[in-house]
Amino acid sequence: MALRIFPAPRQRQVTLCALRSFAHVSSFLGMARQHLGGELTAFEAMWNEYYRLTVERVNGVVAPLPTHYPFYVLLDASGNKADRLHADLEKLLKTALGENIILDATLSTSEASAGAMWRIRDCTRELGRTFPYTSRIGFDVSLPVDRMDEYAKTIGARIKAIDARAFTIVCGARR
Repeated sequence: MALRIFPAPRQRQVTLCALRSFAHVSSFLGMARQHLGGELTAFEAMWNEYYRLTVERVNGVVAPLPTHYPFYVLLDASGNKADRLHADLEKLLKTALGENIILDATLSTSEASAGAMWRIRDCTRELGRTFPYTSRIGFDVSLPVDRMDEYAKTIGARIKAIDARAFTIVCGARR
């Protein structure tokens, strides 16, 4: 048996995008796969409630985009050729903006700005701690991408049927 080990990618680009619907999130995932191929290393979807509440309630989190958009996507791309990676990502964003798939976007300019964007997605526990213990219940489920939106809407409606003041906070990943 032979094992070939590839070097870790030397370059990384992170972008945060705003979208109007989950259908646009799915379309953007397809575009990202097409434009970036194996350089697409993470694709994280955040519903408005997650993004908005995280930047409002978690200390030290800064909103790189306004909090009024329905969906957000955190996209991470890695490769060994910085110029090509940056150009591919810029082409993806330009195409997605031109086709009205995304509404707004910001691209990391440093490891610090990339880390700040990832901090929004990575502080689910910190966000949960900002609510009284008796009012939070967490679930981690796996679903095909094409079933995520329906699932989130169904759970949200069922929670509201139990208590009109209750709400759901949803985010999802495709890596």
